[in-house]
Amino acid sequence: MKDQVGGHPMWKHGSNYLLKPLKCDDRGMREVAFYEMIQEAVNYVCQKNHSSPSKTYYLNVRVATQGMDRVSHLLRALKPFIPEYFGVVEHHGNLFHRFASDSKIVLADITAMYTQKCVLDLKIGRQTFEPNASIEKKESQRKKYPEQHEFGFRIVGMRVYDPSHEESDQCGYRTFDKRFGRRLKKREEVGGALSTFFNVRGCDPRKEMVGKILDRIKTLRQLLEEYNKEMAFYASSILIAFEGDGRILSPDMFSIKLIDFAHVRYQAGGDPGFNHGLDTIIALIEGLVRE
Repeated sequence: MKDQVGGHPMWKHGSNYLLKPLKCDDRGMREVAFYEMIQEAVNYVCQKNHSSPSKTYYLNVRVATQGMDRVSHLLRALKPFIPEYFGVVEHHGNLFHRFASDSKIVLADITAMYTQKCVLDLKIGRQTFEPNASIEKKESQRKKYPEQHEFGFRIVGMRVYDPSHEESDQCGYRTFDKRFGRRLKKREEVGGALSTFFNVRGCDPRKEMVGKILDRIKTLRQLLEEYNKEMAFYASSILIAFEGDGRILSPDMFSIKLIDFAHVRYQAGGDPGFNHGLDTIIALIEGLVRE
């Protein structure tokens, strides 16, 4: 069954898994390499020349052992923010090593636990193209949303459960696509969109939940500041999901994950553009919590 997670088309597989279509080129190899490097960093003690040469190649990593040690520390710190990864499958469901046109990455569905799923997809970073992209690619990406450089992120997709709203569909949802996100030109408009998503009311459990989401994003920002001196996350997203049914919502019923790693690469000094986006998001959500 086909589904949509934020701004990303996915294939549902059972109740707990998502199958993400895999690019049959360098981008697909790099995304798989990133997930597998996360697993290696968690499962093994970081040692000399530990990381797989094939995986570091696809991430454009050219660093000495000391640099790889720092990368391993970063990957282990990021693990709680990464969807669980189960490998790659082809049409018939067989694990394999050479990607075919129907290859898919198997990931845990972070929304599976929610009855009424609210999902927000934020494309993070001041730019969504890699430094070595063509001039045409750079100009095309900049034109999509010039404000990306100012805010450090943009809204790619948003799904809100709000059955009492006149614009909700028959299932009680309001859906906002990437065109909606690109129309948000001013900081207060972006803040208004986040207010629509979180839909905080007074001091109910949802406001407490938003406070915990804020703390979680601050934790991510802190660990990137502390550990990330080696990697950039171009065109990666943060996916925020929570239970939209207020009758069963508790302050801990939310998930925050990093997704989309086809353009992850080594970059000396880390990723200031990604950090800037997190800083903007933190400031905007802090404003919501104070209201």
